[in-house]
Amino acid sequence: MKGGVVSKIDHAESIRDQVYRILSHPDTVFQYISRGTYGEVFKVTYSGTDSGFEGEEAAEKPKVHVKEFILKVQGIDMRLKHVSEPEPNRSEEQYEKDGEFYPYSRKIKWDELCEEVELQQHIYTCALKKTLMPPCPAILFYDGITAEQFETFTKGQLVYKDGYGRLEHVPPIKSRDFRAYRLGIIFMEYVHSEDLSIVPHERYAAKYQEIESKALRTYVTTLQCGVLQGDPKPQNFLLTEDDNVVLIDFGIARKLTKREVDELEPMMQEAEAGNCDNLRKKLTQMEPENYKCLHLLIFRPTIFKSGKRVYPTLAPAIHVSKDTADKYIKGVSKWTPTLPRRESLSAETIAEPALIQRRDMEAEDRIARAAAEQEELRLYSEEGKRRRFWGGKRHTKYVGTRKKVGTRRKV
Repeated sequence: MKGGVVSKIDHAESIRDQVYRILSHPDTVFQYISRGTYGEVFKVTYSGTDSGFEGEEAAEKPKVHVKEFILKVQGIDMRLKHVSEPEPNRSEEQYEKDGEFYPYSRKIKWDELCEEVELQQHIYTCALKKTLMPPCPAILFYDGITAEQFETFTKGQLVYKDGYGRLEHVPPIKSRDFRAYRLGIIFMEYVHSEDLSIVPHERYAAKYQEIESKALRTYVTTLQCGVLQGDPKPQNFLLTEDDNVVLIDFGIARKLTKREVDELEPMMQEAEAGNCDNLRKKLTQMEPENYKCLHLLIFRPTIFKSGKRVYPTLAPAIHVSKDTADKYIKGVSKWTPTLPRRESLSAETIAEPALIQRRDMEAEDRIARAAAEQEELRLYSEEGKRRRFWGGKRHTKYVGTRKKVGTRRKV
């Protein structure tokens, strides 16, 4: 893993300003990479003035440095739409049954996004404190931004609007309220790699045992940092240019309990010595019920002609020097999220001009309707002398207008 992107951050300028300067720079290029259940992933290529982040860089032109980052975008107040259209005869459940992504993402709670970021931060810094190569990319920044603000960054590549300025799959709104809908963004280092589901077969087959052993090492390193990734499918393992393996996507990760740590510690020591059987059985049991993925890659046995099954072994740990570890830790030490930890954003919790305007208009409408009803009552009251008779000499008051011929509302 080449993690040099976070080796230095210019603290003279806040990380928020650095990131927003990169995202809003006219020469910044957003390249769509992939999508998941809850959002989309872009590769951000920045060139021009210094970004403030020092590390991996390539000189396309003299004195012009190109820096690359990953931008993960997830919906908080709305669902995100992919460029493809859903097939008319296939429901969202059918898409999932067929193992395909529905073109509309799901919404995610802000707390869940914060938890994912904090777990990945914990893994990265914990590994460095143990002088181990971090098993995941470094997160540089995360924030909650409006859909309108995001469109100014990506020039409308993701957020969908129809001709009337409304969003699909959210309640009908007017275009002035577009600023009220928010997204969660995660800005992290870019790792030159390809995931193990699309690695060319001729490159992968020659040393698949070595790569699977490295994948197991990456997975075990996250355990040594006290976190269970939860979704170890081939798409979440990246094979870097120098043939190291990096783990991504901690959306359903969780911290290990003290009891689990105590149980896993001797098993990991056995695996270091060459016996992975107990660790393999334990981790298979710990997998979430709906995410049984270990057998697809790092615990997939090799069957020889003799019929013997051989499971991957644990590759040696990759260590970094203490100076390098300290330098990388400084790069991710300061984060400044704008949103507090809370369930979700709503009209009561977002101080947006559009929402304030909408609330004021709704209040004015309620006042106007109440005034109209009072006026209608006055017209049909005794003061208005609009008395009606029903059933002989008995007097009865009526109010309102006729909905159907011959019917009135009695009070």
